[in-house]
Amino acid sequence: MTKYSKTLKIKVVQDYLTSSLGYELIARKYGIKSNSLVVSWVQRYK
Repeated sequence: MTKYSKTLKIKVVQDYLTSSLGYELIARKYGIKSNSLVVSWVQRYK
């Protein structure tokens, strides 16, 4: 299982919240294997 740094998670969430890209495109942009990770990070942030 790949560990992602807190800094990366925050960057991904902020990018998602300030752009018009969806979860899948954000995950692809940052090389994250699963867009469900992005979903969970955004939910935790909110």
